[in-house]
Amino acid sequence: MDQAPELDLSRDKPPGFVDPVLRALGVAKTGRRAQRDELPGGVPQDASGGVICLPAPKGTLNKACIHTQRSFLTLPKEPVRKRAGEFTLSLEIVEKGRLKLWNEFIDRYHYLGYTPLPGAQIRYFVKDQDEILALLGFSAAAWKTEPRDSFIGWDARRRKQNLHLVANNSRFLVLPWVQSKNLASRILALAGKRLPSDWHDRYCYRPVLLESFVEKERFEGTCYKAANWIYVGDTQGRGKLDIRHEHKVPVKAVWVPKSEIDFIETCVSRPFRLKKHRINQESMSFLLHETTFYSFHTLQIRSARTLDTPPSL
Repeated sequence: MDQAPELDLSRDKPPGFVDPVLRALGVAKTGRRAQRDELPGGVPQDASGGVICLPAPKGTLNKACIHTQRSFLTLPKEPVRKRAGEFTLSLEIVEKGRLKLWNEFIDRYHYLGYTPLPGAQIRYFVKDQDEILALLGFSAAAWKTEPRDSFIGWDARRRKQNLHLVANNSRFLVLPWVQSKNLASRILALAGKRLPSDWHDRYCYRPVLLESFVEKERFEGTCYKAANWIYVGDTQGRGKLDIRHEHKVPVKAVWVPKSEIDFIETCVSRPFRLKKHRINQESMSFLLHETTFYSFHTLQIRSARTLDTPPSL
């Protein structure tokens, strides 16, 4: 009978290293290799021989539960009834020490519950004095969605180059005991002004467009409309994993802030590359110093030269 093929179990391990599993099985090693025929006869193997069959797992690890343990800090409170203008609103960036609290609020009161945010991300507590009124989460944009892509007017190549310049308002929750007309739209406007600088501080570039997906069967998007966002179309009801066109995901309306045409053509349709968060100084000048952000969704081009002779990227 031919000699059983060898298993290289320690290719990158230092000489003399003995695997704890092999030690427990009583497998001797010659140099840096172990042979399958050295395995004890009592170890279960498949038909081809040499493959250890492990028992079925006793359960699955639910990572969501790890991050969303309930506490008294998120219990419902007495109703808060004030006019939107009477609040002294401020945004607090959620740092690591407060992340569990943000996750717990979202898991407890948001209809989507807690799920990890994808890609680059920033979370906020919206506060009046020291009282939390609402929560916001911004993350990486959807890879592709026809309404947004048609609104911008970019092709697949430009989308791949510049998608990081779009941020997704992936979570927005006004706590259920906070009852104030027009408060949600005020929060969106405040976040729109604050987000670009916070994003730049964390990731060394500014997003130039926001997007949000609103489930049509649940919401009408009134607060986005009041915050001067515009409706650009509906999704097809397909998730990113729907390769069979089953359309099992709820249809969502796509909303983006109103933008100047020059803003989209200049800062989104032209390539702007990042490498390890280090940005070419000329490109930075083009994106930041040649433009003035009066609000998140309004841009004034300060120099006609910017439009005619963009920097070499």
